[in-house]
Amino acid sequence: METGNVIPDDGLRVAINQAMGRTENPLVDVTLRDINVHPIRDLTVNTWSFVGEEYYLVESLRGLEHLTSLRTLDVYEPWPVNLPDRSNLPHLESLHLTSYNGEHLPEPTGSFPALHSIIIEDGGLVDLPAAMFSPIGKDPGSSVSTQLTIENAGHFTTLPDNPGQRPVFRAITISGTATTELPESLGGVTSVESITLKKNPRLSRIPEGLATLSNLTRVDISWSPELSSLPSSLFEVQTLDTLNVVRTGLTGLPSTLGDVSSLRLVDVSHNAIVTLPDSIGRLDKLESFVASANRIPALPSSITALPSLYYLDLSENQLTTLPSGLGAAVGLRFLLLSHNQLNDGLPEDISQIRLLEAINLGNNNLTRTPAFLNHRLGQGRENDDSLVNVHLNANPIATVPESVLTSHATIDLEGTNVSPEDPVVQRANEDGSDVAFTFS
Repeated sequence: METGNVIPDDGLRVAINQAMGRTENPLVDVTLRDINVHPIRDLTVNTWSFVGEEYYLVESLRGLEHLTSLRTLDVYEPWPVNLPDRSNLPHLESLHLTSYNGEHLPEPTGSFPALHSIIIEDGGLVDLPAAMFSPIGKDPGSSVSTQLTIENAGHFTTLPDNPGQRPVFRAITISGTATTELPESLGGVTSVESITLKKNPRLSRIPEGLATLSNLTRVDISWSPELSSLPSSLFEVQTLDTLNVVRTGLTGLPSTLGDVSSLRLVDVSHNAIVTLPDSIGRLDKLESFVASANRIPALPSSITALPSLYYLDLSENQLTTLPSGLGAAVGLRFLLLSHNQLNDGLPEDISQIRLLEAINLGNNNLTRTPAFLNHRLGQGRENDDSLVNVHLNANPIATVPESVLTSHATIDLEGTNVSPEDPVVQRANEDGSDVAFTFS
C-alpha cells in the first residue's frame, strides 16, 4: 500500500504498517469505514492487504484496477470524492457503496463478469453504468447471496435498460428513490425470487415483462401513491407466493388474480380499491387476504369458496352486507370486518365456520346481535375450550336475546347501548353460561 504524504504522524504510519502488510496472495477484500479518526487525503491501492480493526477517513481512492483478484469492495461514508475506474476486475462479486455523493459512477472500460451483489445506500447517485449489467457466463452457486439493492437514494431515477443481461440477482430492492418506472428488460432477470419496491413516491408503472420471471415468489410494493394498477401479466407467474401492495394508489386488482394457483398471502391494504375480481375464488391455496382501508362496498360471492383461507381482513371499507355461504370457508379462523357500514341481517351460516376463533364487527350499524350468535360457535375446535372472540363494540345495539347464551363466545359490547345490568348479561354471570360479556 502506498499512501499520500499527509499521514499525520509516524505513530499512524506504524499502525498502518502493522494493519496492512504485503502478501503472497493479491487483495480480495477492501472495506473502508469512517470513524472520524486518522484522516488520509489520498490512498493508492496496489497489492497490499487492508485488514485488521483500524479504519481511516479516505478522501480519494486510486489503483483499484490493479487488484485483479478483488472480490469485495465495501466502502462506508464518506465515500472518496472521486471513485476511480473499476475496470479489469474479473473476480469482483460484491460492490457496496454508502453515501456516495457523486451523481454518476465512472463508466467502466471493462466488465465485471462475476458481479452478483450491488448495494447502493443513501448518497446522490442518479443512475448506474450500463456496463455493470453486461452479460455473464453463469449464475453464481446456490450458497451465494445475490442482490441488487438501491435504498434511500433519493436522487436515483434510472436503472439501465439492460439489467436482464445479468440474470443472477435473486432479490431486487428499489426503495426510497425517485424512480418513476422500471425497465421492461427487468423481466429478463430470470433468477429473481423477490422484488421489493418501497417509498418510491414517483413510481407509476410496473413492467409487463415480470411475467417471464419464472422463479418469482414474493412481490412487496408500498408507499408509492402514483401506482394505480398492476400489470395483468404479473399473475401469469405460477411461482408467486406472496403479494404485498400497501399504501399505493391501487384502485383494483386484475381479473387474472385467480390464475396464480400458488398464491398464499395477499395484502392490498390502505389503497383505493373499489372492487375485487370474482376470480379470487379460484385461489385454492390462499391463506391470508388483507384488504383493509379501501373503498370496497361489496364482496364477490366466490370469496366464500376459498378452502385454505385462514385470515380475512376487510376492516375499514364500505361494506353494507356479506355474501351468504361464508360457512363454507372451512379453514377460516379470523374474520375482521370492523369500521364498515354493515347492517342487520348478516348471514346466519357464519355459525358454521367450524374453526372460527375471532370475528370483529365493531364500529358498524348493527342494532341487534347477529343471528349467528344463536348457535354454538367454533364447533370444529372440540379440543379447544377457549371461547370465540366476537367484537360488537361501538354498534347501536340495545338489548341481548337469551338465545345468545349458547354461543360459546366472549362478546365485546363496549360502546353499545347494552348495560352491564341487562338481565341476560346478569344471567350469564350468575349461571356460569357458555358465554361471557365484556364492556371494556
